[in-house]
Amino acid sequence: MKKLLSTVLTASMIVGLMTGCNAESATAETAVVTASKKEAPQETTIKEETSEPKTQQFVLKHTNDLVNAGYADIVLDEVPDRIVSMSSYPTLALYEMGYNDEMIAIPTTSTIHYPDDLKAEFLPGIMNSTFDIEYIISLEPDIVIFPATSPNHIKTLTDSGIPVYAIGMSDMEKKMNTYEYMKHQTELLVEAFGIDDEAKAAGESISQRFATLEKRIEEVKPQFEGKTYISITIADPTNYYALSGAMANMMGMLGWTDAMVDPSKEQSDAGHGMTGTVNLETLAVTESDKILYVASRTSTLEEASKQVKAAQETNPTVWNAIPAVSRGDEIALTSSYMVTSGIQIIETFNNLIDILLETN
Repeated sequence: MKKLLSTVLTASMIVGLMTGCNAESATAETAVVTASKKEAPQETTIKEETSEPKTQQFVLKHTNDLVNAGYADIVLDEVPDRIVSMSSYPTLALYEMGYNDEMIAIPTTSTIHYPDDLKAEFLPGIMNSTFDIEYIISLEPDIVIFPATSPNHIKTLTDSGIPVYAIGMSDMEKKMNTYEYMKHQTELLVEAFGIDDEAKAAGESISQRFATLEKRIEEVKPQFEGKTYISITIADPTNYYALSGAMANMMGMLGWTDAMVDPSKEQSDAGHGMTGTVNLETLAVTESDKILYVASRTSTLEEASKQVKAAQETNPTVWNAIPAVSRGDEIALTSSYMVTSGIQIIETFNNLIDILLETN
């Protein structure tokens, strides 16, 4: 009996020792796991702090006219890393705000000069016969900025699950003139993309440039008030068009009056582009203080002057009968004055003021 009891006690002691060892081992393992779990939140916190600008919710609002047309805000979980813009209008603002790496594709254009170090791929414009909507989808963008004038393309992109921000060329409701609309459009881009300090500072700089321009306009306006002008686009040596939109807007804000416009009829400078062909015989009997030519597909004033000269050589008698031409009160401008893309209107407007002051 003692022998049996001794055996049982010995077995119990062995089991106890084994259990104790296992418990210590388990405790050690638990301690390691617990320590790892305590360290994990530290790593997560560091990552969250590092990537904070990218995890902030991104909200891009549409312009007032497009909101009223039914376009909703673009809301993303984070700032887009892959941006395709098929409008040249936001390109310069996004570039200045530090989104050069994020813009992966933009449209080719002859109306603005892109920065030389722009990294985006250049794609055919939406009016080009080689434009390929499927290629844009294949780029897997986080957002596509697309002209509101192409609703079918916008639907194709949204049906593919891609967020699309519609952007206007001018106010569809005609409540804002071209300058006001470009400024409004830019303010919304600055508000949405101004996430970090660098982008915010760049946005504030853009806003200040608008304010400085407006102050300058008010300062020089008295020198031009009451004067008249004619503005036409030289498409080629034999085709000319009356120019509206940006040019009419800028000249009007400076106090000039369009000599080709019937003052008895309501006019709007909220439009965009050209309004119709121009007859040289009509120009020959129209008195104006200045005639301004915008030469299509030109990027320098020298190119613009050559294109105007080529047009005048086709019919010098009639051209020289135009009062402003006969006096030499004429100005040749590049195609950038035909369409003002986004914040480019600031530079374009300032350059126009410089030229008008020099020839005043």
